[in-house]
Amino acid sequence: MNGTATKNKGALIIAIIVIVLVIMGNNPEKDSSVSYSSRKFSTYHSVINALEKGLNDADGEKIYQTVYTDDFMQALTENDINQLTKIIEFVHVVISDRLPLSLEIEDKTRLEDYQLLEIKSDYNLKSGSDIEITKGYTLTIELEESDYIYLDVFKIQGQGWKISRRSLDYFLGIEI
Repeated sequence: MNGTATKNKGALIIAIIVIVLVIMGNNPEKDSSVSYSSRKFSTYHSVINALEKGLNDADGEKIYQTVYTDDFMQALTENDINQLTKIIEFVHVVISDRLPLSLEIEDKTRLEDYQLLEIKSDYNLKSGSDIEITKGYTLTIELEESDYIYLDVFKIQGQGWKISRRSLDYFLGIEI
């Protein structure tokens, strides 16, 4: 597939997701009866495998767990999880010929200190939590032959490996 066709397909998927989000709207009603928890991933390979499983299973909770720690997960509502799940289910319809997704790590590049600081600042802004990042990488991940994505992963002291929200947002075409 050439670069233009890939970009057009990606733009179409993003446009469809935006339309779905507008139609679904945001339900401000909070369901406090459900509590979600995070998972500690011991390697960046395991967090990418969990993301792959969450995407293939259209499981919003599994996807959130690859990004956030317990404090943020506990603030999520059932509506938040269901919304992400519905979006991924819709994407499944659009890309059904590419399922199941296979996320194969091809390469890694160490993140610079300023990049880790940006991730820390973004995490603090989104979740309100101050985290201590010990290291991080940009992973080159092959989706299909000559179709690559780049995800930033980082290790939080005492919390394990997580995927940068910004890089996952860019890949998914939505803000989580």
